[in-house]
Amino acid sequence: MAFRPILTKLLKKTFLVVLGCCFFGLGAVAGTWFYLRHMVAGRVVEVPDLYDMTQSDAENALADHKLKVVIDEDAGVHSSIVKAGRVLLQIPRPGTQVKEGRQIEVILSAGEEVKEIPKLVGENLGFSQTLLERADSKVALISRMPAENEAKGRILAQHPEPGGDLGIRSGVSLLVSDGKPPRWFVMPDLANRDFAEVKTFLDKHEFRVVTKYKLYDRSLGQIVLEQRPQPGYPINKNQNITLVVNRDH
Repeated sequence: MAFRPILTKLLKKTFLVVLGCCFFGLGAVAGTWFYLRHMVAGRVVEVPDLYDMTQSDAENALADHKLKVVIDEDAGVHSSIVKAGRVLLQIPRPGTQVKEGRQIEVILSAGEEVKEIPKLVGENLGFSQTLLERADSKVALISRMPAENEAKGRILAQHPEPGGDLGIRSGVSLLVSDGKPPRWFVMPDLANRDFAEVKTFLDKHEFRVVTKYKLYDRSLGQIVLEQRPQPGYPINKNQNITLVVNRDH
């Protein structure tokens, strides 16, 4: 019966050895897991606010947090507040929790958008107004003058000149062609002449005639009693010639 105590003692030792091995294995596995998790995950840091920083300052600020910067060179976002070359936007936003080594996308301001005064000379008035609207401007003043060789409505001159900065200007002033200048004639004396002959002559030469009738003497027939303009005055084809004609019926 002396064999039983020896066997019991041996089993206890074996159990303790196996238990120790299990604890040691579990400890090794747990340590390895925590080590790998730390190595993969990295330390969590807060993204700093880079707004209005220069590129160099933004890079230094991110480096202090063990973060990397990526500049979006193709964004070209204009701003009237942030000067050109300074940080306008960032992704992720400031205050976001990220892991060390994360890349932070930065968009630099392209500065205030400067629009140039378009070339308007030679264009028609309607298209010129469209070009100015595209440049966020407008027509400030329109002046007109006859032009022998330019169609009516064509732009003869502009102020300011094309290519300049619109800046805070309220608009662009235009000098517009009013078409060929009219030819001037001397008003003939039409009094006491037959109205039908006078009207035929004036219509043939494309003058504009306004006729008014007045009872004077039926025996005289339809003759011209009065005229405006008076004989000897200058007149062009854009003006009306008013004739007062005797009523014969």
